[in-house]
Amino acid sequence: MDKTNPLFSFPNVIITPHIGFNSEEAEYRLSEIVVQNIKAFLDGKPQNLVN
Repeated sequence: MDKTNPLFSFPNVIITPHIGFNSEEAEYRLSEIVVQNIKAFLDGKPQNLVN
């Protein structure tokens, strides 16, 4: 993103690189989702399916 982009002038805008999601909280939540998906799959009720 060009440094002259108007978004940089807004005090209520936070711009992060693509890896901005990678927080401790996000990692923890992701691991919870993985465990839930494995349990559901083993129970014959898979979740979060993509067609």
